Amino acid sequence: MFFIMRPISPARNNTMEDVKLTQKKPPAPKKRGTIRVIVDRCKGCWYCIAYCPTKVLQVSETLNEKGYHPPVLVENPPEKVCIACHMCEMVCPDFAIIVEELK
Repeated sequence: MFFIMRPISPARNNTMEDVKLTQKKPPAPKKRGTIRVIVDRCKGCWYCIAYCPTKVLQVSETLNEKGYHPPVLVENPPEKVCIACHMCEMVCPDFAIIVEELK
């Protein structure tokens, strides 16, 4: 298999700034949500944090009465928001997470 190497013309020599300017921003999510954690039920398995597709759940610094660190919702709109996919709610073995869709 042969590849033909062509010289790059000055007109096609893009810099990183040119590439950043031409990249489109991701579209805003169609669904938004918020997460309510029942802190006393959480046992700190952190499945919700691992399976969150937008990575808006983080480990909190506070402890619940069992001595575990429950998750906390940390959003950074408009890039990092809860999309109400209910994944964290589905994987929680203790039913400690409730996802509420915003309208």
